[in-house]
Amino acid sequence: MSKRIYKNIDDYINQNEPDIEDMLEFLNDLLMNDKNETPKPKTTMTRYSLVKKYIRENYGSMFSEKELKFIKPKQEIIDFVVQKDISLKENKKDIVFNKQLVDKIFELRFSKNIFDLFIFVQFILGRRMSEIKSFDYSIKSNSKNTQRLKMKLAKKNVQNKDTYYEIGITPGTQITNKQLKSMITKIRDALVDVTINDTNKRLNRHIKNNLRKDLTSHSLRGMSATYNYNVNNSDGQNMIGFIQNYLGQDCLDSACSYGNYKYVID
Repeated sequence: MSKRIYKNIDDYINQNEPDIEDMLEFLNDLLMNDKNETPKPKTTMTRYSLVKKYIRENYGSMFSEKELKFIKPKQEIIDFVVQKDISLKENKKDIVFNKQLVDKIFELRFSKNIFDLFIFVQFILGRRMSEIKSFDYSIKSNSKNTQRLKMKLAKKNVQNKDTYYEIGITPGTQITNKQLKSMITKIRDALVDVTINDTNKRLNRHIKNNLRKDLTSHSLRGMSATYNYNVNNSDGQNMIGFIQNYLGQDCLDSACSYGNYKYVID
């Protein structure tokens, strides 16, 4: 999102010390009345989400959590985006993959290409692209179990944003948590001057050119969860529950969105 929007928010708050009603009116003008073009509903939703996060992190003492909940677009915009997402989910195609593709991803561990390493790490941990890329998500290795590590995760509420969550390493990779932590640091160092958005574009381009044209970085997350459900589910947990726990999601509906991933055992 444009830095101009954040600057306008800073200027307005510092000059006016507004209450929540004034703040909402200001945000509606700022986010909805774009001089260049009317923002699309999905863009509007994203803007409001990012702005709410920014205000919470920088001006949390001025507004309560109850008040921050009012920072959202009009209900008709929310309803439109929700219905569109439902339609897309109903019509999306299955993503089918097999052991041959998994083995190919495992072999990327030995590549010198930074995006090959990115693919490998994202698949064996099932983490979001941003969580691998950014130093914001600190990592701790586990000295007692070399196949597990702890890290901070994205999209957590204020109370849990500094919590370290335990993450298991996909079996069959022959890599320890310390080696993996070192690899992630190497990736972050190499991309430190590249934005999250540009990193995602470059990574997706690399995936389509070198792995498979119908896949993206987000696909790696779904594939990781589905693969582990099939090969690393000794307790026999149901698929949706397993995926929710594996991906560290707070909402069961989010796990349901990965129901179109199919691991085929040849």
